[in-house]
Amino acid sequence: MSQGSPKKPLAKVLKTIISWLFSLLFLVYLFIWIFSPPLARWQINKNLAPLNVQLSDDTSIRLNPFLLKLSIWELQVLTATEREVVASIGHAEIDVDGFALFSNQIEIQQFLLAQVSVETSINEQHIKIAGVTLVDSSSEPPRTGHQAESPKPDNAPPTAQAPEKNSWNIKSQAVNLDAFDFNLTYHGKPHRFSVNQLVISNILVSEDLQQAEIDLEAAIDGSPLNLTSLLKLSKDSREIESQFSIESLDLSKYAYLADNRSTISSGELSVSLRNRLVMDKSHTSIALEDLNLQLDSLVGDSNNVQMSLQKLTQSIKNATINMVDSNLTIESTSLNTQLEQLAVAPANSPDKITEIEKIALNNGNFRFNNEQEIKANLADLIISNATISQFAPRENSQALPSLAKFASLNISGIEVSENQLVVNAIVFDELTAEVVLDKNKQLANLVLPERSGPAEEEQQASDKPANPQEDDETLNEPAAGEPKSNAYAVQLNHFKINENSRLSFADQSVLPNFTQALELKKVTLENINTQDFTAITNFDILVKTDEFAETRFNGNLLPFSEKLNLSLKGEVKEFSLPKVSPYLKGAMGFEMLSGQFDTEIDLSVVDDEIKGKTLLKLRGIELSSADEQSAESDNQQSTTGAMPLNSALGMLKDDNGNVELEVPLSGNVSDPNFGVSNFIALVSKKAIMAAAQSYLMETFIPYANVLSVVMAAGDYMLKVSIEPLNYQPNQLVLLPEQMDYMNQLVQLMKDQPESQLKVCSIASVNDMPGVTINLADPTQTNQLNQISEERAQAFKRWMVEQGGVESARLLLCQPQFDKDPKSVPRIEFEL
Repeated sequence: MSQGSPKKPLAKVLKTIISWLFSLLFLVYLFIWIFSPPLARWQINKNLAPLNVQLSDDTSIRLNPFLLKLSIWELQVLTATEREVVASIGHAEIDVDGFALFSNQIEIQQFLLAQVSVETSINEQHIKIAGVTLVDSSSEPPRTGHQAESPKPDNAPPTAQAPEKNSWNIKSQAVNLDAFDFNLTYHGKPHRFSVNQLVISNILVSEDLQQAEIDLEAAIDGSPLNLTSLLKLSKDSREIESQFSIESLDLSKYAYLADNRSTISSGELSVSLRNRLVMDKSHTSIALEDLNLQLDSLVGDSNNVQMSLQKLTQSIKNATINMVDSNLTIESTSLNTQLEQLAVAPANSPDKITEIEKIALNNGNFRFNNEQEIKANLADLIISNATISQFAPRENSQALPSLAKFASLNISGIEVSENQLVVNAIVFDELTAEVVLDKNKQLANLVLPERSGPAEEEQQASDKPANPQEDDETLNEPAAGEPKSNAYAVQLNHFKINENSRLSFADQSVLPNFTQALELKKVTLENINTQDFTAITNFDILVKTDEFAETRFNGNLLPFSEKLNLSLKGEVKEFSLPKVSPYLKGAMGFEMLSGQFDTEIDLSVVDDEIKGKTLLKLRGIELSSADEQSAESDNQQSTTGAMPLNSALGMLKDDNGNVELEVPLSGNVSDPNFGVSNFIALVSKKAIMAAAQSYLMETFIPYANVLSVVMAAGDYMLKVSIEPLNYQPNQLVLLPEQMDYMNQLVQLMKDQPESQLKVCSIASVNDMPGVTINLADPTQTNQLNQISEERAQAFKRWMVEQGGVESARLLLCQPQFDKDPKSVPRIEFEL
């Protein structure tokens, strides 16, 4: 009994001490719990004072040491002077499991941030976040080299290695961030990043493994943004799977980021992607399973050129980016792009440089690596309903046609590599090209952007490299002895313009104005290869110059051989010579009043040497002097031994006024000889054998009631005169009362199958009733000539389709008009 009594007081003392310690600890914890808000606010304000910011009086930061829980309510960070709110947290909860700490684990049972707002400002002078200036170039002195870096002395002792610590793990079921606003003012432009909800779940952070799942719902300047991601990181590998999307991002809010010469007025960008990233010590792989990009209502301009695009969609599937050591490879198996309603125009102008309804790039794939290997394939590129160079209508000005337009352009089988471009086929459908030359022989319907002002040109000049010779080195020709085949090669297997296409040419620099339309019935080219000098290119071209005339050329050539090699066969039928009279007048001194031109060409060129022949047929040709000096000019030519062209043609004409010549072609392409000596010999023979013939009188006497036969002064032949066919003003097609005349004329042509009829349509000033005719106005004269031309074409069409007369026997004259107010519209004829 006496030995046990001392132990009771000791146990009682220990129990009392422990009770007091727990009571003291309880009181301390209770004190922290009750007084943590003012103490935290006081301590934080003390630390924030040098930064000129402080917490608001309503801020509550409470720590519950019993539960290891931190609660924040109504936290606001204010500027010290203006009392402006630069950051705020409406509510925050951080709850840690205290018992897990004993097992070296931080387990966050709850992590919540709600109603968070942060103000940020960035400009040339400073970067300021939540009222705190991080960088201030206006007040911070430049850092010297010694201040920027303090190298360790060579004899500095080695850094002691930190002792090993027991590894800690961090776990959390979820971290929640709700209603977070990040307001950024970047160089005076406001932007806002809003997080509706951010959930980071299944969080595990340890020495060997870090993983988490992220689910984000946010908005950038009001554009919805979504991100889901799975992260799994270890010592040896990293794996990230994510899915991202943003919708209708307003690009005009970021236009100020472009250079001074480019602006974006409007445009919305939407992007969605799904990808997977895998990394280890030697390999990085990014699998881009699906990428979709869409641009809507894009309008912008750059260098005085404005572009608008209604919609662009692009889809890339199954793309991969692989990095093995230092070798990079990028490839994709599916690429599709589509553009809708693309327009390019000069800035602030209604004119259009280019307008395209739709562009589609279908079924493409590509491969690229850092060893300059490039491979890309595209099934087809289709451009639909395009217009090139279109002037908008102007008041008091004649509307100009577009330079070119087409219903579709299909480029198929495209293969691109680092040294070659291969295209299987290029096909135009409903192509219309119209070239208009003004009075100064300038292209009148070509729309170009305005030239840059002096300030812009100076800026562009400053952007160029200081030593242009450095850039020019890449443009130099290959060195001597280096094969030209090293140049980038282009191969085109097939080129075609479908037959529903047309080319036209108008020249206002000549009088009368020249216009010619070409209907393309067939245009094909096959096998063009810039690298293969022995590749034979075949071509076949069929063109109609009017309703009855056509031109055809076919053959083959070696387009890229050092010397010309060509095989050509062609023919021109019923080409009307009066149309080209404005051009021949200046060169020859004569105008073509009437006549048709036929030719057959059979030509070959072997290594620049020409061999072939041309059969020329000039039917019903008649010339008139272009000026009053022609007679004097003829006299001067005769004294020098030269034969005037009109005299030579007169001697070459046969009974029907036709000229037929076979002209041999020979020599070298640089100095061809077209058999001129044979031409002069033939003229001499015709001159000796010229004699009057009387069979015309005997042949045409039975038609004396409609025809008259007269001797043409100065000619060695009899001329048959046909009474003119009169028309009413503005009449283009034949009327019933003219049918008797037409039937007799058709019968005449059928009875004389070898004869030809020259048709000269003459308009009258009465064809424009109510209009005061001013012959000095080219617009009015061109309109009269147009009426004359349409009347002649309608007459010929009736004779061919209704009368059954061969079109080649009907020779149209140059359109004419009679300025006599008493004149009547008519068609005059000559056999």
